[in-house]
Amino acid sequence: MANLRSTVIVKTDICGYTARVKKLSQSDLSSLLNEHKTFISDISTRNEGSLIKGEGDSFWLIFPSVTAAAMAALEMQQELRTQQSSKSNDERLAIRVSITLGDVLHQDKDIFGDTVNLTARIESVTPQDEIYLSQAAWLALNKAEVQTSFVNEFSLKGMSEPEKVYKVDQSYKTRIVENQAIIKADLRGFIAYQESNSIRDVEYLLTNFDTFEKNICEEYGGTIRSIVGDSHLLTFPEAHSALAAMESLCENWKLFIHG
Repeated sequence: MANLRSTVIVKTDICGYTARVKKLSQSDLSSLLNEHKTFISDISTRNEGSLIKGEGDSFWLIFPSVTAAAMAALEMQQELRTQQSSKSNDERLAIRVSITLGDVLHQDKDIFGDTVNLTARIESVTPQDEIYLSQAAWLALNKAEVQTSFVNEFSLKGMSEPEKVYKVDQSYKTRIVENQAIIKADLRGFIAYQESNSIRDVEYLLTNFDTFEKNICEEYGGTIRSIVGDSHLLTFPEAHSALAAMESLCENWKLFIHG
């Protein structure tokens, strides 16, 4: 049975999905999509939303209010960053989110109409790690709960008039990690090396440095918290394990450089 009603729509999409698919086996791809669907669905449910349908790496959801939708989208973005804090930008999963509000036709557990089309068009201009809203959604948003800023006015395909688009200003909350030994490791003379060597050599150097740090974290129970260029921030549950890990890293790095 079909019915028309005002609805808040959210569309999520994995950025760079096509490039990631080429590197995955069918089994790994299936696991990735199933895990991501569960991730999106669980956060939506916690914020009173519901999953309508999935299209590969994209998911369509509906919410009772724009504010609830924006809070869910914020949770998705922040939780993804937390889960992948030890991964480089090339390795981590990133999504973009679009939110709209308007009259939507609900039929056979699916949604149709101009608002659905607008959601897809806005999603197409949304950068990774961002949350964009249509003007109607922005007007209905509780500005005291969610901070936003104006992005631009877009002439979107299939839309008769330009659409003013806004984005959610994401605040990055401090995360407290208790009772951890902290290590900061970087490469001495890296800037000089970078300026005097090819990009291929620099990438080779950084790749090996990343590999060594991942290995010691696995062996000594550590976690890579952030990576900025050649600088890594790591934590360990015990000081002695942090010292042992650093001794191992230094020894392996000396052998690598000598080789």
